[in-house]
Amino acid sequence: MSTRTMVEPEPSAPAGVVGHNRIGAVRWFTFGRVVGADPGRRFAFSIHFGPIPISLWAYDFTATATGCEVTESWTDHRPATLRLPFRPFFGNRTPATRTASTPPSPA
Repeated sequence: MSTRTMVEPEPSAPAGVVGHNRIGAVRWFTFGRVVGADPGRRFAFSIHFGPIPISLWAYDFTATATGCEVTESWTDHRPATLRLPFRPFFGNRTPATRTASTPPSPA
């Protein structure tokens, strides 16, 4: 389970993202920055753990006749030397994309 919290940016700085992550009893934080925000179209942020790049998360929004479609994508940015040792904990995190449709909000 993971939750994201937006951090208010300084006027000239990009917005920050804090990830609260856990697997069983193990919990950790990741930090990132917003790298793309186009209202109604796309929201994307990069995640790092200390100086180590971890991933790019992106959410693309497409209007449909019944509401909208949200496509979530995840791209692995971890160094190759860290992918194999962490596979037992996080699974094989290859680039992943999934899509969900949502009904329109009641007026």
